[in-house]
Amino acid sequence: MPERRRIMYSFQMRHHKDTPYKAVFKEAMNRIGRIYVPHELKNKLGIMYEIIVQIDTDKKYLPMKGYITTMKLNKEYGNCVRFKENITELGEIGYIYVQREVLEALNVNDVLAVRIDTI
Repeated sequence: MPERRRIMYSFQMRHHKDTPYKAVFKEAMNRIGRIYVPHELKNKLGIMYEIIVQIDTDKKYLPMKGYITTMKLNKEYGNCVRFKENITELGEIGYIYVQREVLEALNVNDVLAVRIDTI
């Protein structure tokens, strides 16, 4: 029986606004919520106007470039789920909201791997 093909979702996000400490990026279709990237991380990664956010079930499936972290399920809402960055990670991002439809397609249970990088 052939091995099931891996699915990894990639989202292109554009700069929305700046706060005093973070840059806010937004995805056009709202499949994932706004991402708040600290200015220090933004500068370190060389991010200008756009980022790519990739999500999968485990870090090992993500390219080893950019900021990579794991997040655990924190709270469920009607059509989306909030994930919080694991305590063992750097904690640069904090939270991410993902629509249930995306999570079901990835077959995500409690843990989500996230990669943020420049386009």
